Formats: sequence, C-alpha cells, structure tokens
Amino acid sequence: MTIAVVSSVSLQSFVVFFCSLTILVYDILHVNSLLSYVQSKHDLKGKDQLLVLIRRFAEGLAVVEVKDAYPTVMEDLQVILILIV
Repeated sequence: MTIAVVSSVSLQSFVVFFCSLTILVYDILHVNSLLSYVQSKHDLKGKDQLLVLIRRFAEGLAVVEVKDAYPTVMEDLQVILILIV
C-alpha cells in the first residue's frame, strides 16, 4: 500500500470538480422532475420570517414543521437556539 502525496492545488481542483458534478446531477434531477420536494408546513423565505413564526408560537414550534422551509433553516435554528439560551 502506498500513500500518494497530494498538493493543495490538486485537492482544491478535485473538490471544485466534485461540487460542480453534484450540482449538475441535482439540476438534472430537478429539471426532469425526478427529485421530489417535501413541502414545509410554513412557507418561510428566511431567518426574519422564521423569527416571526417562533415568536408567534409561544408554546413552541416543532422542528419538523419548518425543517424543509428553505435550505439553511436548520443552521438558522441552531443559531437562534444559541442566542436564546
């Protein structure tokens, strides 16, 4: 077994290629309607609307109700949780 020495430029090129390929496959699936979306219970566009919704539900809000609202909703929920605690 040999260990190959990889330069940072080679590694960066591979990562860029892999990410581009992943995006291409996602776009092909999306355009051909092979990728189904799970609709969120609440139509949210960003963190501001998420904060308004959280304030509206004083008794609490289930994560499953908003987890598919927009791509970075889970990261935003984690940030809000850190700020609240």
